[in-house]
Amino acid sequence: MIDHTELIIADELGICGTMTELVTTDSFDGFLLNQDSPLLPKIRERFFKIVRGEATDPAFVTTVIPKRYIVNI
Repeated sequence: MIDHTELIIADELGICGTMTELVTTDSFDGFLLNQDSPLLPKIRERFFKIVRGEATDPAFVTTVIPKRYIVNI
């Protein structure tokens, strides 16, 4: 469980999920968060490089499917 006060005092806050992947947030409950925090943008950039096949990481197993094999449904 994460307490409300932990979110208010956070230096950075992001939302992670299947559709959102990783989205940083500007504010929480009316409190502005530091827009120049370096950690989440770097994690997000690294994540997208890995899933796009531009970088590798031993913690992630990815398979790149060429566009010619993707069929629009």
